[in-house]
Amino acid sequence: MDETAREQVRDVEEWLRSLREQLQGPMRQIEEWVTGRTGGLRSAVEQLQEAGKRIETVLEQQVKALDRDRKAFADEMRKQFDSMAKEQGAFLGRLREAARPRPARAATAKRSTKKATAKRTGTKRSTARKPAAKKRTATKRTAKKRTAKKRTAR
Repeated sequence: MDETAREQVRDVEEWLRSLREQLQGPMRQIEEWVTGRTGGLRSAVEQLQEAGKRIETVLEQQVKALDRDRKAFADEMRKQFDSMAKEQGAFLGRLREAARPRPARAATAKRSTKKATAKRTGTKRSTARKPAAKKRTATKRTAKKRTAKKRTAR
């Protein structure tokens, strides 16, 4: 190797040493965290497990609530459908009753279903004339005819 190549190798070795020194601090922290000297990794795992349990319980509660609501909705819909079926059945019965042919009644054998009213006695009706209804004037009628003619002309 010549002199320039040796200098380049020394420069690279020096750069690697300085890089190793710079990374020593963070590498120690990572090693401590992983090995559990500070308890960072274990505590993080425990926190994640607790959060997972909380999420699981909340989800179970929500699923149970949804199931209860679904059952209540299904019961209400069943009631509504039963009610509609009853109404339709009654309507269908009325239609069938109306469509059923009726026997013809004899025209001469009509009976009166009215009760006989008692005859009035004692009081007589007044024979006085009632005032005549007010007559319309001729101008009103002709005005109406004029407007009718205008409408038909359009």
